[in-house]
Amino acid sequence: PRIGGETRWGVDVEALRQAVSDKTVALMLVHPFGCRIADLGTMRDLRKIANGHSLDIIEDCAQSYTGICTSKKGHIQLGYLGSEEADVSLFSFGPIKTSTALGGGLAVLRRRKGVAKSMRRMQESLYQPQRTTSYYVRLLKCTFVQLASQSTYCCGFIKILLDSVGIEYSWLVMKLTRGFDCRGGQQEVIRQIRRRPCPALLALLNRR
Repeated sequence: PRIGGETRWGVDVEALRQAVSDKTVALMLVHPFGCRIADLGTMRDLRKIANGHSLDIIEDCAQSYTGICTSKKGHIQLGYLGSEEADVSLFSFGPIKTSTALGGGLAVLRRRKGVAKSMRRMQESLYQPQRTTSYYVRLLKCTFVQLASQSTYCCGFIKILLDSVGIEYSWLVMKLTRGFDCRGGQQEVIRQIRRRPCPALLALLNRR
């Protein structure tokens, strides 16, 4: 939106209001790079629009987990837990996120208790659990990347070594930090997303 003749990073409420049509099913906000693009006042405006058109508000909070927010009751809390005006707030803890558990995600649902129960029932009955060994393999890979990235000499040596055998440095980094193995196509990625977290991952998610 433009405020005082300047373009600001955020939500243009009026433009969004005009963009809503009969085909709109939800309003989705993405909070990138540790920022929040909508304050409490903006979220209340979006809630009015959503209520007027029977829409859900979905927040992607994957990279705004360490923000500071003010709740409806005026309490200041450290660690953004999603807006109380949103129906769903999504948090991701993949290897490259602001706060990482090297995998896993959380969905905070409001106003839709029946949906939460259905999701939990589907997860417990249909989704296969993640193997603890696979999580430990990811832990070792990410530990290697973290340690290697601390030294420019180490990174340079690894790049020279990879160049000598015809392997791209960026490809290796992406392969080691990517959350899912995409070689099996879209269906395989979906299967991996739908795995239940192993006890080790749950413990780290709880700590986060």
